[in-house]
Amino acid sequence: MVSLILSAAVLLLCSVCCFSVEAAPGSLPEIVPLSAPKQATFLSEDIQPFVAKQYEFFARQGLSSSQIKEAIEQKYSTNVPEGLDPKKFGFGLRCLSLPPTPKTIEVESIDQCHPGLKELKQLGRGLFGTVTSVSVDGYATEEDKKRAGEIYSGLRADQTYALKQMFSSRWRSTDGLVSFPVEMSEVGIKSEMCIAKEAGEAGVGAVMYGSWFCRVRKTKMEHAFLLMEQLGKTLSSAFLEAKTENLIISPDAQRATLGIHENFYQLGYFHDDFHMGNHAFDSAGRVRLLDFGYVSPWWKGPCRGSKKEDQLLGVGQQLHQSMLATFYFMSYKNQQDDVVEKVEDEIEKGKYNWGSMTEYTERKVYPLPKNTESREELVITSQATNRKAEGEGTEKGEEQGVVPLRAPRQGSLFSEDIKPFVAKQYEFFAKEGLSPPEVEKAIQQKYSAEGMGLPCLWSPPMPSVVEVDTLADCHPGLKEIEKLGSGMFGQVVSVGIDEQASDEDRRKVILGGGLYTPLDPGRTYALKQMAAGSWTSSDGQVSFPAAASEWGIKSEMCVAGEAGKGGVGPEVHGTWFCRVRKLPDTMGSEEPAKLQYGFILMERLHSTVKNTFIEASKKNLIITPNAQRATMGIHERFYDLGYFHDDAHLNNHAFDAEGRVRLLDFGFVRSWLFPPGGNKKRQIAFVASQIEERMMYTKYFFGKKHADENIAKQVMSQIYGPDPWKKSEAVEWVPSINRYKWGSMGPYTDKVVYPLPPNETEATETEEGDEAQSDTISEFLAGRQIGREKAPVLLNM
Repeated sequence: MVSLILSAAVLLLCSVCCFSVEAAPGSLPEIVPLSAPKQATFLSEDIQPFVAKQYEFFARQGLSSSQIKEAIEQKYSTNVPEGLDPKKFGFGLRCLSLPPTPKTIEVESIDQCHPGLKELKQLGRGLFGTVTSVSVDGYATEEDKKRAGEIYSGLRADQTYALKQMFSSRWRSTDGLVSFPVEMSEVGIKSEMCIAKEAGEAGVGAVMYGSWFCRVRKTKMEHAFLLMEQLGKTLSSAFLEAKTENLIISPDAQRATLGIHENFYQLGYFHDDFHMGNHAFDSAGRVRLLDFGYVSPWWKGPCRGSKKEDQLLGVGQQLHQSMLATFYFMSYKNQQDDVVEKVEDEIEKGKYNWGSMTEYTERKVYPLPKNTESREELVITSQATNRKAEGEGTEKGEEQGVVPLRAPRQGSLFSEDIKPFVAKQYEFFAKEGLSPPEVEKAIQQKYSAEGMGLPCLWSPPMPSVVEVDTLADCHPGLKEIEKLGSGMFGQVVSVGIDEQASDEDRRKVILGGGLYTPLDPGRTYALKQMAAGSWTSSDGQVSFPAAASEWGIKSEMCVAGEAGKGGVGPEVHGTWFCRVRKLPDTMGSEEPAKLQYGFILMERLHSTVKNTFIEASKKNLIITPNAQRATMGIHERFYDLGYFHDDAHLNNHAFDAEGRVRLLDFGFVRSWLFPPGGNKKRQIAFVASQIEERMMYTKYFFGKKHADENIAKQVMSQIYGPDPWKKSEAVEWVPSINRYKWGSMGPYTDKVVYPLPPNETEATETEEGDEAQSDTISEFLAGRQIGREKAPVLLNM
C-alpha cells in the first residue's frame, strides 16, 4: 500500500526543479544547520501544501473528490504503453518517475531559508505559495556565503532574481473524503524543481540557479524554494496592455506563444495549465513558460485532448480571445496577421507542420508594436456610423448626460418588482425598535451633518444615467449568467462580456470609456441592482420621495468605490443609474412610465464568512486565529476610511479570490464621528461575538477546547471583561475597553485565510459519537441562548 501511494505521489505533480547537490534516490537529504535569524520577510507560513494546489486544479475541471484522487493516480502513472520508448525525450521523464532529492537546510525561522540573499519586494502571492524578488546580500556573513554555495550558484551581484516558495505537508480535502500524505507534496515539489531545471536549460522556462528544502525547527514545517531568473511581464498582462494601449499582438508573438509548447514537447511534456498568465517575456523579449506544477508526459497526450496538436488548439483559443479584444483584430480585422486562425485551419485539415513555430521562441517579440490606427478614430467613426444608420441626432436627453441605447434584448434575471432603496433603510431602523416618526428622522439625519468631512455621505457624486426600453438593456455589453442573490430590495447577478453585443458596446466594455472600467474578457463579475423610487410605509404614517432612495444609492455607490480602492471591499468597476422608459403594463399609455434603478458592477467574491464558518462546523474545519483576526480587522481598515459598518453580520463579510476577508453591502454605514455605542471598539466586540458564536459549533472549539486560539473570545474579554455568555455575570459587566489595542487586527486583512484547514486534532468520530456530540452542542447552545437574554447589546445602532 505504501509503495502504491509513493508511486502515485512520485508523478503527482509536474513541477520545476533547480538543484545544486543531488541525493541518491531513496537516500536521506543532507541537513545543513543555519544560524541567527534575520528581519521581516515576504515569505509566508500560511500557504497551503503543494498537493492542495493539484487538488484545486482538478476541482476546477468539475471533478468530485474521489474522481480527483483517481485522476491524480492515473495521470501520473509510471506505466508506459507498450511499444513507446520513455527515453525518447530528455532524461526519459526521470523528473516524473524518479525526481532527484535536493539538499535540505534546517533553520530556526522562515526568514533564514535563503542564506546570502536579501528580499526586495513581493512579486506574487496566493494560497499555494509566494514569489519574491531577491538579490545577493552584500552584507552576508562568510558562513552564509559558504552555505549559499551549497544550495545555489551562478548569481551576479548586480542582478535581481525570483525566489518561489512552496510548502510540503499532509493534507485532507475540505469534505474529508480524500487525504494525502506529506510524501505526495514532496514528490510533486521535487518533480516541479526537476522539470524547471530542464526547461531553463532548454530555453523553455526561466533559467534556474538552485532549489532546496528548508525545515523550520520552530514550527516543524518544511518549505521548498526555487531560485530562478526573474522574468518580465506575463502574456496576460501584456495582452491586457495591448487592448488598453492599442498595441498589436504581432504574428511573431503569436508564433512564439504556440512554439514554446512545441519546444516543451521536445523535452517530453505538455503544460496542462497553459493560460496566458503562465507565459512570460524574458529580459530579451522572448516567450517563456512558467509554473511546471501541472504537466503531462508526452506519451499520454495533452490534458485537453488526445494528440499533440490539441495542445496548440487549446493555447490558440486563449491567445485568440486576447487578440480579438484588441482594436487591431476586433471584428476579425487584419486577418492577414492572424496566425492562430491559420494554424487552427491547418490542424483541422491535417496539414499543419509540427515544429514550424519553434524557431520563433528565440526571437524578440516584446514590446508589442503600436497600432497606427488610433483608438479614438475608431470609436468616433463607429459612433458616427451608428448614429447615421439609426437616424440619431443631438437629442435633448444627450445634452443632459442621458445616453440613449439601442434595440432591447430578451429577458433578464433582474427584477422590476424590488422595493425602493429607502424601504430597506426603513426596515433596518424599524428592526432596532424605532417608531415610524423616529425612523423618518433617523433617515433624514443619516445623510446630513453626520457625514461631515465625508463627501460620500453628505454630497455623493451623481453617476452616469442611461435610458433604455427594457431592464435587460441596463448593462450594455454584458451578458447575465446566473443569479447570485435575490431579495425584496435588490438582485445580484453574475455577468460577463457579451460576445453578441455590438462592436461599440464591446469596445467600451473591454477598453473602458463607457459605464465601466476596462474588463477582462475571461472573468465574471457581480452586478448589483437597486431601485430608486418613492415609497410609503405599510401603515401609511411615513412616506419618502424618490430623491431619498436616489441619495442613498449614490452614497452606497460612492462608499463602495472607496472601500474597493482601500482594500476593504470588492473592487468596483462601474456605477450608474438606468431609467427604463417602457414597462409591459404601460406600453399603450400616452406617457410611458419610467423606473430608475441603480447598478454597481464589482469584483465577484467567494463564499461569505458566515457560510464558510457554517461549513467549518459541518466538515470539521478550523476557524483559524488569523481568520478571526482578519474578520475583525477589516472594520479597523474601514474606520481608517472614515466609516463604521452598521450591518456587520457575517453574511456581509466574504473572501476574495485570494482568500482574504472583505466587506459587502455599504448601504448601512455611519461616519467615524459617531461610533456605535459611543466607542469604536464596540464595533470589534460586536463582530467578535458573532465569530465566537459560530466557533462554538465546531468540534475544534466546542467544550472550551483550544482556548489559546479563540481570539474572538479574548478580544471580547479585553473589551468587556467577564465572559459575556455567563448569565450570572451578564448584568454586571464592567467595560474595560482600554485593554484592547485598536489597530492590532488590521494587518491580518492582507493575509490569506481561506480555505479553512481541516481539524486533524479531533478526527471525525463514529456516527454514534457525532450524534452524541451534536446533542451536547444543541443543549449547550440552548442554554447559551437563555444566558444571553439579559446580556446588554454589544452594538447599539
